[in-house]
Amino acid sequence: MNPKADPVVTYEQITAPTIKPATGYKVADKPWDPEFAATDEIKAAATHAAQYVKLDDVIPDPEDPENPITPPEGYVTVEFTTEATKGALEGTKKFYVNPKADPAVTYAQITEPAIVPATGYKVADTKWDPAFAATDEIKAAATHAAQYTKLDDIIPDTTPDTDDDKPEGYVTVTFAPGANGSITTTDPAQVVKYYVNPLANKTLGDITKPEITANPGFTHTGWDTEDTVAITADTPVTATYIAMTAGDKPVIQGPILNTAETVDVVAKPGSTVTVIFPNAVDGEPPIEVTTTTHDEFGKYTVDVPTGAKMEPGQQINATSTEPGNTPVAADPVPVTQLDSRVPSKPVQDKQELTGTIPNVTPETVQTGWELILTDLEGNPLVDGEGNPITGTIDGNGNYTFPITDLTDGQEVKVQLTEPNNKPGLSEPGVVDKNPPSITDITSAQEPGMIVITAKTDDSTGTFVIDVDGTKYGATVDENGNITASVPSDTPITAIKIMAEDEFENSNEENVPLPTAGQIITQLRQAYAGNRRVIVDSSSKYPVFYLKLIRDGVETDLGTQTGDELGRATFTLTQRLQAGDIIEAYCEADGMRSDTVRMDIP
Repeated sequence: MNPKADPVVTYEQITAPTIKPATGYKVADKPWDPEFAATDEIKAAATHAAQYVKLDDVIPDPEDPENPITPPEGYVTVEFTTEATKGALEGTKKFYVNPKADPAVTYAQITEPAIVPATGYKVADTKWDPAFAATDEIKAAATHAAQYTKLDDIIPDTTPDTDDDKPEGYVTVTFAPGANGSITTTDPAQVVKYYVNPLANKTLGDITKPEITANPGFTHTGWDTEDTVAITADTPVTATYIAMTAGDKPVIQGPILNTAETVDVVAKPGSTVTVIFPNAVDGEPPIEVTTTTHDEFGKYTVDVPTGAKMEPGQQINATSTEPGNTPVAADPVPVTQLDSRVPSKPVQDKQELTGTIPNVTPETVQTGWELILTDLEGNPLVDGEGNPITGTIDGNGNYTFPITDLTDGQEVKVQLTEPNNKPGLSEPGVVDKNPPSITDITSAQEPGMIVITAKTDDSTGTFVIDVDGTKYGATVDENGNITASVPSDTPITAIKIMAEDEFENSNEENVPLPTAGQIITQLRQAYAGNRRVIVDSSSKYPVFYLKLIRDGVETDLGTQTGDELGRATFTLTQRLQAGDIIEAYCEADGMRSDTVRMDIP
């Protein structure tokens, strides 16, 4: 470097080398020590040391969509995952680790997330797959999946005096003998307490009930809770009895639905029971069905005969006759029909259709409910294997359907069929599988960056710019205008815009790279006797390279950074001569121009 050059050489005429930090470091905000400005004059020797900042060897990623973290160059990812249906993770799930740290990073330096099992599961003895020890070193990327053990949906409690063995989220079913009998608790098989998964669609009929011994003068008739009741909350169940003495009237067990196939009557064992049905033919006498068959609880069951008029409002009557006594009439029970429930219209949520069924509580959910998707005419829709598309319902009437086998824009309805009821059909809902559009894509070169614009039809979507695998956020306004700026300090081979809406519908489009073309446009003031050469470029802030060829000998004239107009002025240490040749090219935003050659007249 000539310290006596006139004009004086400045740092503007020097292209500093690119600093490439090693894994675990980044370039400091002040990259050189001592610092220098482009206008600083060079009149003495100088040594500038590159400056770095040490990165943490373990960087937790909170996975905040508003403030995404870009993993440092060379770091590996350690991630913890779970199956959402089996449990959730609480805490940080992703870490970026320096695989070249000395000493090596171990799992002891990572705080793994807590595994919270869903109802019906517990954490497995080996809780991660692959498993790891605290002393294991982290040298490569790894994904660890939470492991679970499926619990039984119905668990007998062999220690009924405590709840310390009750699984999280389970409910309790307890059996009590009531005032007129007892449970033979000396028999180990007589379990009086169970833990039940409330999401497993279990009913009281799925549970083995204890044996009841009725007190003298009473007959055990059953339990105060029907077998059809779904177990979705703590359920106490008490034995029921009737005092069976001479002259007691029988009891018709209701309700009796219009679709019933049998009728049950409780009477004193040994009696003759007659059930009296209205005749479907007007003016004809009632139809009587008589039986002497009963179970151990005094329950007599008869089939509804052909020709009976089983319409809402009709009365079912019964009598019981003990040997040697006159018939005793039961209180009549009307035939009833439950109103059908109509589900709310389905609404898309992520990759599911969701909604509710009105007037449903944990106490009213029954087994045998069928929930299917239909077209607008109520015809069942089927999946790819020809099976009806069925949904699930929880104890509060919230329903869910997958939309895998449905098409974008398809209109569907939800049909609920309750046992003995007519189907209830919802209002139509629409399936959305259409990702945000990406159109009118442009890219423009700016100093050190590329500015990208595009349009979309979904301003609520999330948009990300992928530059050779490195991702940057993009913004979108209410009119669907997408904008982003990405660094272009190094050569770029591919840029993509990736979009995703709230339903996880995704889309991506390639972004055209700004082209270099003929960046150098003109060499000026280059003639014999002159010491000044002006170089023009079509890019902003290019770095120019100049060469002099005289008598076949090539001499580099150095480099210089152009201004925002793409222009730079080289002042030579010697005057140009006729017959000299000047060659020049420039680099801008990772691209190199063609070489321009000028003969000096």
